[in-house]
Amino acid sequence: MPIPELPTTPYGVIKESWKPWLEALEAWQPSREVLRPHLYQPAGDRKIVREKLSAFPTTIEQYRKAAESALEAEIPSPDEGLRAVGTLIGRAVACANWWLLSLDERAARRAWEISLAIMEWPRWVADEHLPLTIDLNSAAAVRALSNVLDRMSDWLQPDQKAAIANSLRDRGVLPFVAIHDSHGEWWTYSLHNWRSVIDGAFGIAAIAIRDTLPTDMVKRALKHSVIGVLTILDQGDEDGGWYEGVSYWSYGIGEAVQFMDVLQRVTEGKVDLFTHPYIGRTGDFCLYETWPDRRVHNWGDCGDRVNAGALMARLAAATQRSDWQAYVRKFPAAPSIDSLFWEDPSLPASDLASLPRAKRFRGTEVAVIRSGWADDDVIVGLKAGKTTANHSHLDMGSLVINCGSHCLVADAGHWPYAHSLGFFDLDFPEGARWDFPGLATECHSTILMDGQGQQYGEGRDAVIVACADGDDYAYATIDATRAYPNAARFVRYVLLIRPATIVVVDDLASPSRCRFGWRAVVPEVPVRGNSTKEWSLTTSDGSSSLSMRCLLPGEENGLLAEVSQVAASYPATNTRANPVCQTLTFSNLVRARQATFAVAMRVSHGTPLAPAIEVQHIYRGLQIHALDGGKETWAIMWGEPGVRKVSTTPG
Repeated sequence: MPIPELPTTPYGVIKESWKPWLEALEAWQPSREVLRPHLYQPAGDRKIVREKLSAFPTTIEQYRKAAESALEAEIPSPDEGLRAVGTLIGRAVACANWWLLSLDERAARRAWEISLAIMEWPRWVADEHLPLTIDLNSAAAVRALSNVLDRMSDWLQPDQKAAIANSLRDRGVLPFVAIHDSHGEWWTYSLHNWRSVIDGAFGIAAIAIRDTLPTDMVKRALKHSVIGVLTILDQGDEDGGWYEGVSYWSYGIGEAVQFMDVLQRVTEGKVDLFTHPYIGRTGDFCLYETWPDRRVHNWGDCGDRVNAGALMARLAAATQRSDWQAYVRKFPAAPSIDSLFWEDPSLPASDLASLPRAKRFRGTEVAVIRSGWADDDVIVGLKAGKTTANHSHLDMGSLVINCGSHCLVADAGHWPYAHSLGFFDLDFPEGARWDFPGLATECHSTILMDGQGQQYGEGRDAVIVACADGDDYAYATIDATRAYPNAARFVRYVLLIRPATIVVVDDLASPSRCRFGWRAVVPEVPVRGNSTKEWSLTTSDGSSSLSMRCLLPGEENGLLAEVSQVAASYPATNTRANPVCQTLTFSNLVRARQATFAVAMRVSHGTPLAPAIEVQHIYRGLQIHALDGGKETWAIMWGEPGVRKVSTTPG
């Protein structure tokens, strides 16, 4: 993505809107007397954590098992490679957690031994991030050491506490401040999750050892952290969306909220970043983009599952949003020491059925339209946006269809990072990133033009031009023309006729004769019906099915249908990757400069049922007739963004 102009002062340009928070930080006088533990709980009260967690015996048992595993495992040495330090980070915190809960001396000793190994590790930066001296791994390391110091302060001897504090100072806070002051590494002016994760973690480290640092150094570090977090919050869109997707939102905004919570607690509310306007909107993004079984709309590099219950609880508590509290009740997070005090139990949860059934996130340019909020209702997710967005795929105009716990039309899904193969080499067409089919257009439910997909670059964007919710229907319209190097027009209209019929109409044009490929990524093998235009698929458990009928172009004009599968195998950064992508593609047999595609789909529980849909060309547009129990008609007028319902004839 584009790199902002390098700031010329230690703190860059200070926005006017940030000044109240920065002035509050400047006025705050940190106490030199630190009563630990205090980062994630009322200061100095170990018993309150035990008492609160006593209501969750399953969680306590999980903490015990994690500590026992760490006690039994050998402590690796640096010659075993940098990956081992990530394991150490988790084990150190697991043992510190268990000591806080149980006062088990074995856990305390092992937490110290592991912390000592972390501190002695030559570097914390991942190989693939060199020559950086601070990265996401080192952020995790300073967070872990901060937690050990905070939770085990009563057990640690003065020299042990000093050793951890010195490591956090010399390998954490001081280099963090120096790099920020000089803008010496690219993450100091980045606009994505790295900024909030790093600035948040090192800000917590500065708070954790503020009794050992000069006050001006504490405030200098925290000023950089606050500016970094505010910078990231400012990148969120006006509806609460996040351009990297739901799982990176959960990570990047989640780490920002972790720091914000600690800062608010330690300053006794004097520095409260939860009053940022984005915090009042962003829970909507998670709420709408999460499916009933906790899977999410997983576009870009995102994974398909996110556990955001704790984050949503903190956001709901900060904003008193009862609809976000409904998410927390539906998807409760396992209690953790870090987020044990985040939920407001007095906040009631509203009925999700009262919420709108269509939502667009302007700026991020994704939308969700749904038949309702019940667990077995149909949900359609749509993706537009910028090809240059961090972690973006060439997926403009793509859609997914979900019903209950099943995805019926899918996204390519997360293809594991492979740094050594150029996974993040973005330049088009030479960048190796676009050689991965799961990142290119071919593994997304959108359009190919003569087998060619979209192109990465500035201006190669798509926008959702309309999204609306009616009584018995909803629709969204995407203009993805600019995402293609060889498109004169690609406008996609998606109409959801409640309860379970979807009609996708694509208005396509190319400067030269072209074979347009209407593509759907399908997780199950599709079965051909009585003709080339009719296909269906059924989930492996037989509970849900999808029937698809290509209405335009008709068979009388020549229609191709192809089922294909791409299977990959490659050495990913942390594992061996073997992703598979299966697609169904409809194409015009005879190449043309213009084409209209209309594909009707119907979701059923059990046996596939054909969609009762007809389409009819009208002057400068297309009519869609739904024939279930009468006749309802919608009209699309070329050049207009919306879909209009024009008539209803009872059966």
